Amino acid sequence: MGAEVDDVIGPLSTRETIAVALAFGRLDLLPEDYADFREAWQRLDTRQRRLVDTVARAPWRRG
Repeated sequence: MGAEVDDVIGPLSTRETIAVALAFGRLDLLPEDYADFREAWQRLDTRQRRLVDTVARAPWRRG
């Protein structure tokens, strides 16, 4: 599965990768330089933080 994830995440920018990882609770996908949640969160701009919050709270995420 790791290679598949790398193939999908690879083309994303650092901020996009962080946003995806945080939105879906996949801290294992954070770039090495931002492996800490707080550092990763600070890397995002306001718009990206709102998107992460929206996805994290989405009804379909509650499974």
